Amino acid sequence: VMEKTRLYVFRNLESEEPVLSSGYLSKHADLQIKAAMLDEILAQPINPTPDMVVDFPTKSLRDVREMLHTVGVDDAYEYIEAHPHPRLW
Repeated sequence: VMEKTRLYVFRNLESEEPVLSSGYLSKHADLQIKAAMLDEILAQPINPTPDMVVDFPTKSLRDVREMLHTVGVDDAYEYIEAHPHPRLW
């Protein structure tokens, strides 16, 4: 769900914390959302750059990545067991 400049992701009818974005949603798969920055693309339609398409990881993916860097594999494993998804493994 987009609200002007905020991206809300829902998991089991509960919203995650909003992410600031002015992109237009183009794809949602494997705990990642792809957004196109149409304002920038339309400003330079002849020479678009790869940074005009942005990937936003969902909270689950962000949390597991952070856990692996800060608290270790054991806590990340427990989190993945509680929030299972093939991408997290």
